[in-house]
Formats: sequence, C-alpha cells, structure tokens
Amino acid sequence: MTGYSSLCARCAGLGETCCQNSQVFLTVGDVRRIARAINAASGFFEEVAAADPNYLTGDGIDPVWNRIFDRKGYRRILAFQAEGKCFFLGTNGCRLSLEIRPLVCRLYPYDYNHIAIKGVYGHRCPEPERNSPALILACLSMNREKAESWRQKLYAEIREEFPD
Repeated sequence: MTGYSSLCARCAGLGETCCQNSQVFLTVGDVRRIARAINAASGFFEEVAAADPNYLTGDGIDPVWNRIFDRKGYRRILAFQAEGKCFFLGTNGCRLSLEIRPLVCRLYPYDYNHIAIKGVYGHRCPEPERNSPALILACLSMNREKAESWRQKLYAEIREEFPD
C-alpha cells in the first residue's frame, strides 16, 4: 500500500494523472465501502453524463460495461475537488486505503473487459512512467493475479446492480 500512496502523490505533482479529470465509475459496492470508511453516505460521488460519448454507443466490445449508464446516459462517479482533482486526492496521494478505493482505481493501469485482463497501459501517467508499464506495476506492488481478482469483483458488482 505504501507504493500506491507515494506513487500517487509523486505523479499528481508531475502533472495531470489518472487522479485528475477522470470520471471514475463507482459500483454500489464502492459507494458502500467508501461511505462506511468515511462515515458519510454522500458528498463524494455524483451522477454525470459520460465525458466520452463513445461509451454510449454500445459497441459490443464490453456489453457489461455499457450497462453502467442509465437511460439518459448518466452514471455514478467520484466527485471532483477544484481543478478536476479526485475527491480523495490529498497532498500525500490517495486518502483512501487500498481496500476502500474504487475497484476501477485499484485496477489502474490494467486494461480489461468483462472477459479478462487485456494488458497494461499507462496513458494517464506522467512521463517517464507512461513509457514503462513495468515500472508502474513495480511501484504499485501490483500483479496480474491481484488485478484479476479486482476485475472479477468489479464485474460482479456491475452485474449485481445492472442485471441482464
């Protein structure tokens, strides 16, 4: 967990990262975990339209993920502080422990879909990390097995809230 905090703080100081100007989807499970941890049922999330309208096309690449939008194209995301920073981004990185963080945050920098982990990407990481996914994973003490368990939990929670 130390790797997450220090890396998040360092990256946030270098420029825009995954913790800034990103619409982080929250499952109902994420909301429950965070609400218990911070002793607040609201204020840390909001319902917003998709920042990327391509999400709404239902392209079939990930039909489970496409369920997270309501009929008006809205979904539940982490709220923002000033300047587009994540609600929980502090001067020392994320203020949430790893076990409490949204599943989407825990999974970054992995790319995934409803079937499997597809690979590693770091498109929201500042240089030089962006060009070194192995460095990102090492800093985060992350491995594919851990990520796969989080991916499965993410999709189970999506299916729980948005059944077929």
